Amino acid sequence: MLTTTIDSPQHKRIRRMWNNRKNDSPSFDIHQTEVHLELIKCARNINDAYGLHILMSVPTAFLFIITVAYNMYYALMTENNFLEPLIFFIFLYWIFYFCLKIIMLSHVCARTITEIHNFILQLIQNPLTFTCYGFFDLNYTLMRKMIGIIVTYLIILIQIEKVSV
Repeated sequence: MLTTTIDSPQHKRIRRMWNNRKNDSPSFDIHQTEVHLELIKCARNINDAYGLHILMSVPTAFLFIITVAYNMYYALMTENNFLEPLIFFIFLYWIFYFCLKIIMLSHVCARTITEIHNFILQLIQNPLTFTCYGFFDLNYTLMRKMIGIIVTYLIILIQIEKVSV
C-alpha cells in the first residue's frame, strides 16, 4: 500500500483544486482539510525526530527484559539458598521499568492517533456555519442566489410591464 506525504503531488493538487474552485461548498472544508494535513505533518515531523531514538529504545528495552529475567531465573535455579530479597526486588524493578517504558511509549502514540482522529471527526460532524437566524446560510452561495433572484424578478417585472401597457 502506498503512503502519501503532505508534500506529495496528490495533496498539492487537491489544495490547488480547492483554492481555485468556484462551487457552493463552504470554505470550511478547505480549512478542515488543511488542519488535518498540518496535524499529520506535525505528527510525522515528531515521528521523524524521535524515530531513531525509539528504534534504539524499544529493542534495547526488550533485550534488557530478557536479560534480567534470565539472570533472575538463573539465580533462583542455581543457588541452593534463596535469592536475597533485595536482589530479587532489583531484578523485578528493572523488569517493571522496561516493561513500563514500552507500555507508556505505545500508549502515548496510540492516544495521540486517537485524539487526532477524534478532532477530525468533530470538525466533520460540527461544521461552522453562519446563518440568518437559521433561515439561510451566509456564504458565497447567498450572493449567487441573490443575483439570480434579482435578475429573475427584474425579468418578470419587465415582462409584466410590457403586457399591461
